[in-house]
Amino acid sequence: MTCANAPSACWSTADRIAVEFFHAVTDGTGGLIFLKTLVAEYLCQKYKINIPAENGVLGRLEDPDPEELEDSFLRYAGDITASRAEQTAYHMSGTPEPDGFLNLTTLMLPVPAVKEKAKGIRRQRDRVHCRRHDEGHQRPAE
Repeated sequence: MTCANAPSACWSTADRIAVEFFHAVTDGTGGLIFLKTLVAEYLCQKYKINIPAENGVLGRLEDPDPEELEDSFLRYAGDITASRAEQTAYHMSGTPEPDGFLNLTTLMLPVPAVKEKAKGIRRQRDRVHCRRHDEGHQRPAE
């Protein structure tokens, strides 16, 4: 099965673990719990480090809670009265790879440079806000 047809995918390199989920499989919280549990199991098997089943790490040998097996959408969503019709979806353009391969672009940035850029943007935003604020208030005549 290729990644394009799988509801989830997991792979690793020398210094990275990555997981992907089809949006109907889980939300971000469930994905993070899976990743934490996966890393805990890796540390246990590779380095004999036991990570307790807490703080978002599940015990692989424990039976799942009944809530974990429940599809609770209808219980929490209530009556659906609004139309569920979707707007036209955005379709990406480009030439598909012949084998269905999906290209992934990643970006690695040095954190100090990103923080400095963010501070500059924040200062610029604050100056614009101050100018707008000053324009709305006239100074008293001296």
